Amino acid sequence: MTSGAQHALNIILKTLAGRQQKVLVEHPSYPNALDAIRASGSRTVPVPMPPAAEPTSGAAAEPTSGAWDIDGMVAAMRHQRPAMAYLVPDFHNPTGRIMSNLQRRRLVREAAGTGTVLVVDETLRELNLDGVSTSPLAAFSPAVVTIGSLSKSHWAGLRTGWIRAEEDLINRFVQTRTTMDLGGPVVEQLAAARLLRAFAEPLDARLAELRRNREALLGLLAEHLPGWHVERPRGGLTAWCRLPTPSSTALTVVARTSACGSRPARASASAGLSSTSCAFRTRSRRPSLRWRCWHCAMPKPGSMRRRNSGGP
Repeated sequence: MTSGAQHALNIILKTLAGRQQKVLVEHPSYPNALDAIRASGSRTVPVPMPPAAEPTSGAAAEPTSGAWDIDGMVAAMRHQRPAMAYLVPDFHNPTGRIMSNLQRRRLVREAAGTGTVLVVDETLRELNLDGVSTSPLAAFSPAVVTIGSLSKSHWAGLRTGWIRAEEDLINRFVQTRTTMDLGGPVVEQLAAARLLRAFAEPLDARLAELRRNREALLGLLAEHLPGWHVERPRGGLTAWCRLPTPSSTALTVVARTSACGSRPARASASAGLSSTSCAFRTRSRRPSLRWRCWHCAMPKPGSMRRRNSGGP
């Protein structure tokens, strides 16, 4: 048991990666995880996520079977030999994609051949908005290390997480943890145990709310920002948007001041594209969402140009 998934990741990084070790990551990926990897002194080996299929008639694009560049990941593992890989195969943050069982099987096989430890973040796995059926990555190999928590699926204030791995690795993680702290709050663990015994009871209502929020967000993006290519998330908490101009960083500055949930992602200069993610986890009435969407789309005259003068 850990004090959340981020705490679990820090324990794993300190045990498996260390300074100047390489860690394979998806690009884009969860920003807080990337911060933890860099703070550990490790070097990231990013593998870009392939673009989604182009949407038609203003609709959100559906994720395709090639949602991950497995060939790129295999090549990176063979040539870079990373000590570990941090992956979010279940409703990936921020794209909302889910990795197919065929891709999972191949990834596990290739990682075993290169000695790369696969660390899988399943924090969002239970936020399955479309009822997609896949096997956990650890089902394909006991060597996979899995981290998770209840903060996304149940309550953000409950900082209780876990690490699942083979016994020898768990023993190493326990030894590492004693250098960081001596244990988590007992009361929170008892509360987590009670939630786990009735796991679906609060989850069903949360999933229903997230489905409503997703449809509201996608509808407003299509109505007010038809030039954005929006990828329809199968689950999770965010929708991934490709912008028609390289302005994601400037947009995020504007969004932060207007209470919009948005994060930037810089694209390669050769692509000439820019992307951002929009959160739909917050409870909001439709008029409020419409105002926020309009406010993000219509910053003050000249503000985008000034903020974007230094690059995308």
